[in-house]
Amino acid sequence: MLSQMRANMKVIMMILVVAFMATIIFSWGMDYRGPSGGASAGVIGQINEREISYDFFFRALQNEYMRIRELTGSEPDESRMSQARDQLWQQLVDETLISEEVERRGIAITDDEVVFIIKNDPPEFLRSDPTFQTNGVFDPQKYQELLTNPEVNWSSVENAVRSVYPQNKLRNMILSTVRITDDEIRQEFLQQQETVTIRYIQSGPSQFQDEAVTVADNEVDAYYQEHTDQFMDPPTATLRYVLFDNTMTAADTQAVNKQVNELLERARNDEDFAELAAMYSKDPSAETNNGSLGMFGRGQMIPEFENAAFDAKPDDIVGPIETQFGLHIIKVHDQVKSSRGVVDSVNASHILLRMEMPEDRADDLRYDARFFADAANEKGLTLAAEEESQEIIESTPIREGGFIAGLGQVPDISNFAFRNEVNTTSNAIETNRGWVVLEITEKTEERQIAQDEVAATIKNILETEKRKEFAKRDLEAAKSEIQSGETLADLDEKSDRTSVTSQPFRINDFIPMIGREPALSGAAFKLQPGEIAGPVETAQDYYLIELVERTTPDSVDQRIQSPELRQQLLQRKQQLTYASWMQELRDKADIKDFRNQYWK
Repeated sequence: MLSQMRANMKVIMMILVVAFMATIIFSWGMDYRGPSGGASAGVIGQINEREISYDFFFRALQNEYMRIRELTGSEPDESRMSQARDQLWQQLVDETLISEEVERRGIAITDDEVVFIIKNDPPEFLRSDPTFQTNGVFDPQKYQELLTNPEVNWSSVENAVRSVYPQNKLRNMILSTVRITDDEIRQEFLQQQETVTIRYIQSGPSQFQDEAVTVADNEVDAYYQEHTDQFMDPPTATLRYVLFDNTMTAADTQAVNKQVNELLERARNDEDFAELAAMYSKDPSAETNNGSLGMFGRGQMIPEFENAAFDAKPDDIVGPIETQFGLHIIKVHDQVKSSRGVVDSVNASHILLRMEMPEDRADDLRYDARFFADAANEKGLTLAAEEESQEIIESTPIREGGFIAGLGQVPDISNFAFRNEVNTTSNAIETNRGWVVLEITEKTEERQIAQDEVAATIKNILETEKRKEFAKRDLEAAKSEIQSGETLADLDEKSDRTSVTSQPFRINDFIPMIGREPALSGAAFKLQPGEIAGPVETAQDYYLIELVERTTPDSVDQRIQSPELRQQLLQRKQQLTYASWMQELRDKADIKDFRNQYWK
């Protein structure tokens, strides 16, 4: 066993180093240079008085790049790396603020605590390492055997514990203030299990369209003045771009079909199916389980896949099966049948080939886009497009985070457009349509919309509000007609109204035919059977409601004593408490982000 441990020591030490490096960012990744008004040379950002150097951030980003590439087995695209930059920045912000708080409170860890933690409570990065696991679960015996091995230097782990565990102490100090009462558990259980059924009468502005309403000019004036923040045109950016289209050609489709048929033939000629899946399949199961999907029952897979798998016999290899994900080759290993002889579940593996352009052509497309981006940044988009015979596409003005005609919603494009000036040219950005290189041609600032531009809209809003007021008075009149002991059903009989009885629903449920209306649900759960409330206002209408039935589980008092429910609620409350505390730290901090000066 020890020889196996030694063989895996490189992997173990890599994990230790990664964990350790994450804990020393405060000693070498940042410099104390005092606050500055703008970005100093080589500074990517500033968190209070700590400056984060570009060199450090770039090295950390390179590590993340390597991790993503090893995890996915492919080069991360621009969108994934943009996401990685954002995540890394947020991690640095949070770790810096926590470290400062640890220092401010004077929280430290003793030598005895370090020894106790390593011996009895190993860090999570060790517990999760396969070297110390048996059947996917941390094995204390394996850990202790390595712990007592004199050939292993544990200094990196000690340093990691000394750096990380003061932060854990701080977290525990914050979470130790969280308490759960029996009343909170009762309310949680009732929210999960208690249901009500209501009878209701609905009335809204649509039922009073024929009623004449008048909106005076001074009412329009008053509404505009009270809601000026609602009448703003957001900033916009207009772009033009060159698209390197990744649409599959007929030749691409033919190549995928040819490959899947070749793999099917190889599998049927007794080549190892697991090896073929590991080598060629584009499904995540290929990397983790050599294409094995394990045992699955009916209704767990999409219909085309399920029908093929359940119709096959053990050891059959069927395909290609086309689904929304691509083309599948399925090998059935085993079946479980019911007493009636019907197949209930299947154990199967599969190979998936996606209907996408071949990797070599995708690489060429990415290379062409990046080459063009370099040329466009040097010469301008127009000249580069002329030299490379590329078509320039003009966009309509876009809003931040909005959709771009022909490309969809692409965060990287939105970030580029609203973080840079007019005439700036982007790097190559990947979209679902392919790679694009963009140039900003025009930008507008946020502006207040003039009242005369929205007068008609305001008039419609006020007319609807007045008709909604008719609906409220209508239900108030209906409620006054109900005598003591009567129900909404009685009101149906003596008027032309029609009440509706709902299906049972919980307090946070979507109410059939109504929607998710917190005000209505809240009012309903306060009633006793037979009681009537309202008119209750929702976003669009008013409701008169009567509680028909309340169903409360018999086991409420027993469930209050349930340690599982108490722990579940405690963890949720702790997460909210810590998140709120962390957000308060961010709000109080002086954070300057200069990344847009380094990445477009």
